[in-house]
Amino acid sequence: MSILGLVHEESGQSLFIKYKAQARVWAEKDDEFDMSKCAIVCDMDSVKTGWVCWPEAGGAPEKVWAETLGQKVASPGKDFKMAFTCEFSLNGERKIWESAQTGALMGFDALYDAMSAARDGDKLAELKWEGAEPKTVGKGTTSIPKWSIVGWVERPLELAREEDMNSSAAASW
Repeated sequence: MSILGLVHEESGQSLFIKYKAQARVWAEKDDEFDMSKCAIVCDMDSVKTGWVCWPEAGGAPEKVWAETLGQKVASPGKDFKMAFTCEFSLNGERKIWESAQTGALMGFDALYDAMSAARDGDKLAELKWEGAEPKTVGKGTTSIPKWSIVGWVERPLELAREEDMNSSAAASW
């Protein structure tokens, strides 16, 4: 694995996952995978909302995240789309889901509301992927990811935060 851990060289895996709304599948780079077979933990403390713009010529997207969760940030420009980012543990590996897709925004917004309403202390939600619901939005179609909360777990090591690393528990590792 690289020093930053962004790509697992031996497998070609990426830190980022994406939801393909039209096909209703998940992918890591171009490799699709079955999310329903994954052990999923959502780090709702990592969520950021804001805006993202993907350059037409390719390259890294420009991102503008709100300083605090729920803060409304004005769009930085006409090519920016509302977006979110969240860290997950999938089968014990840290992954990041960032999206500006309409269906993904709708699905993640509902998931976050459900997690917030049911949260047990500072535990993280263990999730089950329930598939996706097709939806017509304006003149187009999308699909909305559906999840269920199956339990609450302590923060797994792969989702450790900086403050966790500075704690006395981390010193005993």
